[in-house]
Amino acid sequence: MPGLAGVLNSSEHNCHIRTMCDEMNYLEHFKNYTSAHAHDKCAFSYTFIEVDGDEETRSKYEKDGVMVIFNGEIANVDELRATHGIDAGGSEAETVYKLYTAYGEGFFSKLKGSSNYVIHDFPNQRVYVSNDRFGMHPIYYSKKGDTFLFSSEVKPLLATGMMPKKLNYKGVADFFTFGFTLQHDTMIDGIDVQPPGTVLRYDLRDKSHKFITYYNIYDYREKHTLKESEVYDLITEKLDEACKRSFNTDENWGLLLTAGLDTRAMVASALKYTDHIETFTYGIPGCIDEALAKKLAKKLNTEHRFYEYDGSYLTGHAENITRMTDGMLNYFHTAGTTTYQDMRKVNPRMVSGEGGGFSRGGHQGIKNLRCNTKDELMERLYAGITRIFDLKPGFNLFNDDFFKRVVNIPKESLRCTFNKFKDFPHRETLNMYHLHERFRKFGPAGFQLKRPYLKIVYPFMDDDYIETLLKTPEHLRNNTSATHINMIKRLDPALAKWINEATMLPLDSPPFMNFIAKHVMKYKQKFEKLTKLNLSKYKPYLMFDKWLRDELKGFATDLLFSKRTQERGFYHQKNVRAMFDAHLSGQCDFSEKICGLMSFEMFMRMYID
Repeated sequence: MPGLAGVLNSSEHNCHIRTMCDEMNYLEHFKNYTSAHAHDKCAFSYTFIEVDGDEETRSKYEKDGVMVIFNGEIANVDELRATHGIDAGGSEAETVYKLYTAYGEGFFSKLKGSSNYVIHDFPNQRVYVSNDRFGMHPIYYSKKGDTFLFSSEVKPLLATGMMPKKLNYKGVADFFTFGFTLQHDTMIDGIDVQPPGTVLRYDLRDKSHKFITYYNIYDYREKHTLKESEVYDLITEKLDEACKRSFNTDENWGLLLTAGLDTRAMVASALKYTDHIETFTYGIPGCIDEALAKKLAKKLNTEHRFYEYDGSYLTGHAENITRMTDGMLNYFHTAGTTTYQDMRKVNPRMVSGEGGGFSRGGHQGIKNLRCNTKDELMERLYAGITRIFDLKPGFNLFNDDFFKRVVNIPKESLRCTFNKFKDFPHRETLNMYHLHERFRKFGPAGFQLKRPYLKIVYPFMDDDYIETLLKTPEHLRNNTSATHINMIKRLDPALAKWINEATMLPLDSPPFMNFIAKHVMKYKQKFEKLTKLNLSKYKPYLMFDKWLRDELKGFATDLLFSKRTQERGFYHQKNVRAMFDAHLSGQCDFSEKICGLMSFEMFMRMYID
């Protein structure tokens, strides 16, 4: 996986860093280098993919005993260089070096963008390891005695042999309940993820460490007092600026185009700043994304490609998917993995609309909650998002001992998260949960599937854009798709004439027509679910229900029912078999639950066994 790794204060630093580096170097197009420092028993490595040809030279800078290794991008790099008199032709690593030597720890909050960096300050005997503001480039760490280890992946830490391969049951319970771990946990005991918006400072003299917080989303309690139209003007301006920064090059970019509003808002801005855009879509042939994106690409006059999902992709890529996501992403959300490999052959640079959903606030499916207390809000949220543990009593998938051990953990975990937001209004609590937990945990796991193959930018995850949203009154941000629709109207009114997949009406349709259409679509979906009829002319975006009955049946059977799995003793094999058979018969669609169990079993084989 592209990223950083380091060993601090170990007499075996050379051996450990080589082991960690080798563990991260599992795809043939990965490149890496190491930097060992015997005088203070430290070593570092950087693994990367080569796109522009100068990644190695631009990622490292060393002068006067201070070394910087940089991974990612600085969104405001041009502004910082101009303001602080830094050579515009220098690397990001050099920019970090010069800011650090000028301002010390005071420079941390000046950087914006999605990145990590390591600063090894030998004269002052300190090492700094950064995380970006929203934790989009995760850093995992562990401390064993006086030795401190960190890595962009979990597995390299385990490979050193310095810690036991032991489950963290809180992390496991969170994964099976929410689809990701809450707070700073992983599913391995003794390994945590660095908090977002922090820099780890490790003192090589006294072997102490401290997380310095330079950014906190809890600070955004003050909201805009602007009028509604002015708020939408401001949000549109910030997205437009983010796109301008992303496309301020002559490079060719591949832009993901779907039937949704996120990519439509992005493409409306992107085409203002570059002619070097190719569009692409992935999914099932005949899905609505393929149909609408193809028509939209024709109107935009862009070269367009469609990448078809391969239902058998897991059989050859499950282990790599587990490595890339550190076992913390359900296979149900990984269908695009092989398409990223195909895309790399055509264009290794990708612009994605991921992160756009945050502008809608809260959590999908629970936007209309009306609750009187925080406890009631938490209960309603918990009931609306549980994944694997939500089966009826008597049909538990896990054996009694395991179930009793973990069943009460997720609710307490969610309560701890809610306590952080106790001073926020109810609706804003949902927004904070969405950004601080789901957005920064579920999102990066998905991004990790793309980063091994593509150089990616995410305009919707621009710091200035997100900060503007955080200052936006919640009643505007929670207004379903209004933010996106208003941005599209402002950026390119012609694109507002194209239909919204949620209503199948043009975006600029009168409100009363949208209201009627949404309710019609809602009842249509309920009818289809009850009758198992498909009244749409479009095929589904995913077909895991079919794949698990066909291409993936053998693979799923081995993972769920092999002797190795049964001897693990976590599951009620009878109930798991009954669920699997019900799915195979077509009586029910248990795709997400089956994929969750498969993901966990592969994680156990690779990380614990």
